[in-house]
Amino acid sequence: MLLEMQNNLLTTIPSRTFDYELEKIEEIDISNNQLADIHADMFKGLIGLTTLDLSDNKLTSIPGSCFMHLSKIQNLYLDGNNIPRLSSDSFSGIAHLAQLSMNKNQLTARELPHLSALRSLSILNLENNRIQELTDNTFQHMGNISTLNLRGNQLTRLNPVALRNTPNVTHLDLGENSLSAGVFGDLRQLRRIESLKLDKNQVEMVPLDAFTVNNTLEDLDLSSNRLTSSVWMSLQMLPFLRSLTLDDNRVNDLPLDAVNDLKDTLEVLSLKGNGLTSDKL
Repeated sequence: MLLEMQNNLLTTIPSRTFDYELEKIEEIDISNNQLADIHADMFKGLIGLTTLDLSDNKLTSIPGSCFMHLSKIQNLYLDGNNIPRLSSDSFSGIAHLAQLSMNKNQLTARELPHLSALRSLSILNLENNRIQELTDNTFQHMGNISTLNLRGNQLTRLNPVALRNTPNVTHLDLGENSLSAGVFGDLRQLRRIESLKLDKNQVEMVPLDAFTVNNTLEDLDLSSNRLTSSVWMSLQMLPFLRSLTLDDNRVNDLPLDAVNDLKDTLEVLSLKGNGLTSDKL
C-alpha cells in the first residue's frame, strides 16, 4: 500500500499517528510539506514500511535513532531540506537501508563518516551539498555501494583511500565540481566502473594511462571541460565504450584512427559545441 501525503501543509506528525502495526503500508510520501523536525514516535507502527520520502521539507537535523522503528526500510529520501550535520546514530536501526538520497542539503565532508553504519547501502546520492574533500574514513565500511552521486559539490580532488572503501562502484557522477586531470589517478581504485560523469569540471587533459586499470567503462561524459583533440589517444584504452560525450570542449578534429578504434562498440558520440570545421573531418 502507498500512502501519499505530499504537497500539503504538515508541520509535524503527532506521535503514534501510525501506531497500529500497519503492515500493509509499504511506501509513504510526505514530501513537499513543512516538517521542521522528526522523531522516532512519528513512525512507530510502520513495521512493513520499505520506502519513506521526506524530501522538500524544512528539516535541519536527523536526530539519533529517529528511524529505529523502520526495520524493513530500503529507500530513504531526504532531498531538498536544510540538513548541515549528522550524528553517529542518525541512521541507527536501519542497517538494511539500500538507497539513501540527501541531495540539496548543506552537508560537508565532516559529516560523511556518520554514514558508515549503513553497510548495506548500494545507492548514495549526495548531489548539491557542500562537500569539498573526501577524507580517508569517508565511505568506510560501505563497500556495497554501486551508485555514487557527488555532482554539484565543491570537490577539487578525490582521495584514493576513500575510493578504495567503495570498490564495487559501477556508476559515478562527479559532474559540476572543480576537478582537474589529477582525478584520473584517484579513479584507478574503481576497477568495475561502467558509467563516469565528469562534465562541467576543469579537466584540461586525460593522461594516456588514465584507463589502463579501469577499462570497463561503457558510458563516459567529459562535456564542458577544457579538453583538446589529444583526448582521442587516451580513449583508445576503452574497448567497451558505448557512449561518449565530449560536448563544449576544444576537440576540433575527428581523426580517422580514433573512429576506427571506437567503431566496434560505440553507439553514441556527441561532439556538440567544439568548433569543428569541414577540413577537420
